[in-house]
Amino acid sequence: MPLVGLLWERGIGTRSCCQDYGDLLALHAPGLPVGDPGWVAFFTGRVWVEIDTDDTDSLMRVLVRDGELRLAMSQWGLPGSWMWVRPVLPDMVGEGARAAGSTHLFFPREHLDRVVRVLRSADH
Repeated sequence: MPLVGLLWERGIGTRSCCQDYGDLLALHAPGLPVGDPGWVAFFTGRVWVEIDTDDTDSLMRVLVRDGELRLAMSQWGLPGSWMWVRPVLPDMVGEGARAAGSTHLFFPREHLDRVVRVLRSADH
């Protein structure tokens, strides 16, 4: 996926990615949360990139320069909206929690070419 290579060129670390997260979820057995038809339907057609949390702000600063992407990032729950998710995880002994070291970015697949263009045209 050209997106991942461009992120690496900018020094943005990635951990996982998928061009259609709904397809990935659909591969799991029905009845499990990841195989739930509602989640599959919601994420179908969305790109998923898991990036190092320390790199989230620098990626967003580049992408918000594009008005269409900025609007999509600022609206929730619409078909064309984006989500940036940073999980909070319990520690293994049950005495507290910590924020994960990675952020999950989900965005509509139809924005992928635009994201690639913005990253290619941005100064490093």
